[in-house]
Amino acid sequence: MTLAKLAGILGLIFIIGGILVRHRRERDQLYLIGGPLLFIYSLAIGDVIFAILQALFTLAAGYDYWQRRTAKAERS
Repeated sequence: MTLAKLAGILGLIFIIGGILVRHRRERDQLYLIGGPLLFIYSLAIGDVIFAILQALFTLAAGYDYWQRRTAKAERS
């Protein structure tokens, strides 16, 4: 098994975990781990479209996580 396949498998496991978790913060954290791993896999297999979409997914998850942390800090 190549490192790229391992990254893809782990990335998908983290994203599935994010879907199953109820807490929003933990969900975003799992997405932020799984997203880059699937991005690495998509680059390794040469799938440009999937790489772009995975990068957008990771950026959206990061933005959501940052936005929630910022809003929480302002309320404190």
